[in-house]
Amino acid sequence: IKGDALLQRAALKKVGDELRAQNVEKGEFDPATIKQAQEVLKTVMTKVEATVPRNTPARRDAEKYIKGLYGLLRMLESPAINVLLAGVEKRPDTTLGDLLTFMKVFNLRFGVAQTPRQKEVYTTIYPLLAGLRDEVSAETGGAASPGPTGHPGELFSGMELKHIDEKKVPAAPSPSSEK
Repeated sequence: IKGDALLQRAALKKVGDELRAQNVEKGEFDPATIKQAQEVLKTVMTKVEATVPRNTPARRDAEKYIKGLYGLLRMLESPAINVLLAGVEKRPDTTLGDLLTFMKVFNLRFGVAQTPRQKEVYTTIYPLLAGLRDEVSAETGGAASPGPTGHPGELFSGMELKHIDEKKVPAAPSPSSEK
C-alpha cells in the first residue's frame, strides 16, 4: 500500500506542477489537465475509503484534504474568475475594501511572496491592511471581527465528493455587466 500511495502522491505532484506551469505560461488551465488531477484525486479517495477506518482522525483529515483540492480544481473550471479579474489594473477606483470583499467571497488568502514583484506588492499592501485593521479596531472598541479561519479547502470539507464533482459550472458574468 505504501508504494501505491507514493505513486499517487507523485502523480498528483506532477499534475499540480503542470497546472502551475499552464497558469504561468498562458494564464489559464487546460481542461484535460484539470480532469487528470480530478481523476488522481478520485483514485486517492477510493484508496482512502478502502484502507483508512471510518470516523478516525486520519480518515477525516484525508477526506477534508482531498475534497478541498477537488473543490479548488472545480473552481478552476469556471470562466467567471478570469472575467472578474480581467481589466482590474484599469480600475484605479478599486478600494482595499473591494479587494478584501473579493477575497472573502472567493475564499482567497495571501500566499508567500516569492517573486520580486510579489514582495514589492506585499510591502505596499501590508501597511494599508494594518492601518485598516487599526481603524476598524478603533471604531469597534477593539473588538476584532471574526474572519474566516483555516485552510481555503475547508470550504468543501463538509460536502460529499459527488456533490463537488457535479458539472454545473456557473456562467461567466457578461462584460456588459461590469461597472
